[in-house]
Amino acid sequence: VEKMMARAVEAYPSIVAHLAVGFFAGLRPTEIIKLDWASVSFENGTILVRPETAKKRRTRHVVISDNLRAWLEPLAEDIGLLSPPDSTFRKLRNKLKKDTGIRWIFDGLRHSFATYHLALHEDAAKTALQLGHTQNTDLLFNNYRSLATKKDAEKYWALCPKQSA
Repeated sequence: VEKMMARAVEAYPSIVAHLAVGFFAGLRPTEIIKLDWASVSFENGTILVRPETAKKRRTRHVVISDNLRAWLEPLAEDIGLLSPPDSTFRKLRNKLKKDTGIRWIFDGLRHSFATYHLALHEDAAKTALQLGHTQNTDLLFNNYRSLATKKDAEKYWALCPKQSA
């Protein structure tokens, strides 16, 4: 994540906010593509995922972590889409993959969020709430528990842009 974010800042700044929201807020790719800066409230410390943006058409408020704030605040706009169009994002993402040699996994940003959020907070219900899951926490418990240590998670959640570190 550190390598990918550093290279994106350097070479593909238009996708940094998309990557940061995926990695550190756990939004789905389709939610990020539709996300407007007006839904990002630094004052409230949340991202509003509106029904028209959300997969299940339900509103949710996702907490902006300290490191996500560090990634987003320098890029923030009053209005407008947070991410470039999907075709542009994919093109730049493919260049980023090639540059870094990192294999891209579908929904990997969201999976990273779930893994490290659960490891840090040790609370599947809290992680499920952030992800917008409404069922029981079995899915999280079975798929993400023990994939990362708390120490790994602390390092993940400390990842910030170099100037903010």
